[in-house]
Amino acid sequence: MGGVGACTQPPEVLIANNHPAAHSLVVPLADIEAGVDKTYDIQGASAHPHTVTITAADFAALAAGQPIQMESSMDAGHTHLVSVVCG
Repeated sequence: MGGVGACTQPPEVLIANNHPAAHSLVVPLADIEAGVDKTYDIQGASAHPHTVTITAADFAALAAGQPIQMESSMDAGHTHLVSVVCG
């Protein structure tokens, strides 16, 4: 179990070059507490899909109050940089 530590509310997510704010990601506190690798679908209202994987190490960093970043999967000829931060 990872525990939520410094993360007491669901983290904030920033998806770079989000056209226009169509992709979305919600990381529940339960996922941070579970602390195991998880792949999320961030398609949201967009016409094309992307996924991101948050690793167990990433969840541990979030629980410790550290921000994380990852690149989404490639689709429609591009990726997105995704930033997640607690607090």
